[in-house]
Amino acid sequence: MKHPLVFVLYDSITNSIFDSQIAEPLIRQQTDPQITITVISFEKKTESKRLKTITHQYPTITFIFLKNRIFLHKTLLNPLVQKLHQILKQLPSYKLIARGPIAGYLCTQAVEKTACLEFIIQARAILAEEYRFTHAHSNTIFTKAVHYFRAYFYEQLERSVYRKQFSYSVPTTIESVSPTLKEYLITNYYADANMIMIAQSDIPAPFSLEVITKWRKNTRKELNLSENRFVYCYNGSLKPWQCPEETLSFFKQELSKNRNAFLLILTHNKEEFEALIKKRLDEPTTYKVLAVPHKEIYRYLAACDAGVILREKNSINWTSRPTKILEYQAVNLPIIHNNTIAILENS
Repeated sequence: MKHPLVFVLYDSITNSIFDSQIAEPLIRQQTDPQITITVISFEKKTESKRLKTITHQYPTITFIFLKNRIFLHKTLLNPLVQKLHQILKQLPSYKLIARGPIAGYLCTQAVEKTACLEFIIQARAILAEEYRFTHAHSNTIFTKAVHYFRAYFYEQLERSVYRKQFSYSVPTTIESVSPTLKEYLITNYYADANMIMIAQSDIPAPFSLEVITKWRKNTRKELNLSENRFVYCYNGSLKPWQCPEETLSFFKQELSKNRNAFLLILTHNKEEFEALIKKRLDEPTTYKVLAVPHKEIYRYLAACDAGVILREKNSINWTSRPTKILEYQAVNLPIIHNNTIAILENS
C-alpha cells in the first residue's frame, strides 16, 4: 500500500523557496502515482490570485489552505491545532512532514490519535534568533518590549518542539539543514542527537557538464555576453539580510580591477533592484537584472563564472544552508563568500 504524504507549513506557499525547497522535493518522492501528496499551508489569506497561480503549477499536489494567526504564544495556536487534527484524522495511514517550529508544534499536537506512520520536523533556521535580528533596532520602549517577549515565546516554542521528550506518539526525525544547526539544537534546545539527521532530499541533483556547457553557450548568446566577460551572479532578493548593498559594493570593486566584469542579478524584486543599482553603478552595460521562473534559474546560473553570497556574521547565517548555495553548486559554480556560513568555511 502506498501511503499518502502530508506536508505542513506556516510561512505560506508564496515564499520564494516553495518551488525549490518544498514542491520539487515532494514531487521527487512521488515515485508512484498512487502516492498522493497533500500540502496544508497556513496563509494570511486563504484565497488569492497568487495562491491559485501556484496551485495550478502543481496538478499532482492537493492544497489545503487554513487561516493563520499572528504568533504571540503557543497556547493561542490551539484552535489551529484542532483544525489540523480534523483534517489528519480523516486520512488513512500517512507520512507527515512539518517545516519549521510553528508547523512542527501544530503537528506534534494534532497528530495524536491519527493514523500517522512517520513524522519529520524540518529544522531550517533559528526562528527566535531571526526574529531578534529582524527587530534589533526597534525605536520605542513599547515596541522593544513587545519584540522581546515575542522572541522569548518563539524560543520557548522551538525548545518544546526540538528538545528531548519522553516519547513521541509516532516515530519522529528532526531534519537539520547543516551539521552546525544540528549542534546548535543539541546545545541550546537539548535536542536528542540520535533523532537528528542532515537534510538531503531538498538538495538539487547536479547537472552534467554537457548540459551546463550548452546552457552557458545559449544563455550568453541570449544575453549578448561574450566569453571574455567574467560574469558574477547575485541570486536573491532585496532583503537586508541577503546583503544586496554589500554585493553591489563588492562588484564595483571587481569592476575597477577588470573592465570585462559583469553582474547578473536574478531576483523577484526586479523593479526595486533596478532602482537601487542605478544609484550605485553608472554603466548599464555592466549589469542586468532579470526575474525568471524557478524552472529557468539553472540555465541562467550556468552562464555565470561565480556566484556571490555575502552575509553578516551571526549565528543565524553561520548555521544556515541558503538555497542559493545549493543552486550555485548544482551547476558547479564557484562561490564567492565572506566566511559567515559554516558549510562554506573551507571552500
